Amino acid sequence: MSLCPEDKHIQLLNKNVYVLRLGHRPRRDHRVTTHVALVSRAFGAKGMFLAYVRDPSIIKSINKVIDRWGGSYFKIIDGVDPLNIIKEFKNRNACIVHLTMYGLSIDKIINDINSKCLEILVIVGAEKVERI
Repeated sequence: MSLCPEDKHIQLLNKNVYVLRLGHRPRRDHRVTTHVALVSRAFGAKGMFLAYVRDPSIIKSINKVIDRWGGSYFKIIDGVDPLNIIKEFKNRNACIVHLTMYGLSIDKIINDINSKCLEILVIVGAEKVERI
């Protein structure tokens, strides 16, 4: 089985990256959440979890892009419990990276992330995440 070019580039990353989208409001955040998914896919993430809500329109939008431009490696699952996802990734010794305006500067920790993390869960969104 030959790999398509996009799969070769994804393999070069040598990382399994997933995104957890918090705080999606179906009627208000369709555009933002779609952009989060598209950027995640373009940067090689394997998939995105949409916390709490089900939004078939997001899944339909992303699948249309995948059908047209490729990226069959990318999956999106909606209606998940974010705490269960975080715990599952922690149990697999994945690195959890919460994108926020508070905390550590990415410039100071990116080398650690690159060298120590084979699997990464990136958390995006405005909701507060309790320490686990």
